[in-house]
Amino acid sequence: MIYLTITFALLIISIPISFKVRVLISLGDKKIFYSIKLFGTLTLNSGFVDFTENRAVLRYARRKEKVLYYKDLIPDHKKTDIFRHFDFTQFSSAILLGGDDEISKLSTSAILSNATATVYSLLKTYKPYIKFRNDLILLEEGEKTGGLIESNIVINGVGVIKIIVKKLYEGVIEYAKRKVGKQN
Repeated sequence: MIYLTITFALLIISIPISFKVRVLISLGDKKIFYSIKLFGTLTLNSGFVDFTENRAVLRYARRKEKVLYYKDLIPDHKKTDIFRHFDFTQFSSAILLGGDDEISKLSTSAILSNATATVYSLLKTYKPYIKFRNDLILLEEGEKTGGLIESNIVINGVGVIKIIVKKLYEGVIEYAKRKVGKQN
């Protein structure tokens, strides 16, 4: 019975958990809308980020918001990198180019097309299993520039446990440093 329990626990830990993330970027409105779904169907969170002078405001759920200062958005390399444990299996995007100047739209689309080819070759070198697609859409005059991004992200129970253990370890180290600092 104990072997069956251990086998079942190991199976549960190793089952992949899939998230689908959709992002809509509107440069004209200075907003980023997002949606995060578990297994592609169950919505975990959705909302938008509104950019102002020196901060970004994350608005999520109903009437909830969090102020994010730009300096806080820069990642700290001393802390645990959570995204290292996530695996991207699909990445698709569409860049919407609007505006009144046709020549600037065409030159921007040529530059983005070359950049897309470079990103594709890098992704296929380091992650050959990833499904990658990028579209460039030229809009009519007066339409706003923006973009759409959709990605599938997978993590398993082992990755979640590693993140939790590393965060607990960092918390213990910080606590010990504060205790030693107070004694001196």
